This record gives sequence, C-alpha cells and structure tokens, in this order.
Amino acid sequence: MISTPELIAGIIRAGGTLVGKAEHDRRAEICNGCERRGTVDVLGAKFEGCTLCGCPFATKLWAKWHPLDGGTVKCPAKKW
Repeated sequence: MISTPELIAGIIRAGGTLVGKAEHDRRAEICNGCERRGTVDVLGAKFEGCTLCGCPFATKLWAKWHPLDGGTVKCPAKKW
C-alpha cells in the first residue's frame, strides 16, 4: 500500500516542488470544509481527497508545482 511520505517523495522525484507549512495549513482549512471532500483511490489505496479532481490531500495540499499535474497545482474549484 502507498503511504503519504511515498506520495510526497513521488512529487519530488518527478521534479515537483512543495509549499511551506503555512500554505499547506491554509489549503487544508479550505479543503476540509469543502463539499467535494471525500475518499479518492490512488493506485488501489484509499485517501481523503478532492472528488472533483481525484487528488489525495496528502499530496494536493503540499504540492506547489508538479509536472504531472500540468505545472502549478491549483484547486479545481478555484478555492485556492
């Protein structure tokens, strides 16, 4: 099963960058109150995440730039 540290390491290995803790916490507050929050499947593992884009919060909230996500990571509902 994939773990959160493995998902974050995957962002870095792919050439992505991370946001700081303050930005992570700001995003988490918004996402935790969102109606699109739910369970998403990532390679057979279940995570809390965004049901609109399918991204797990374990990576979405930490990622700043990710080559597999089209560059700059943004909320698909434009909340952050």
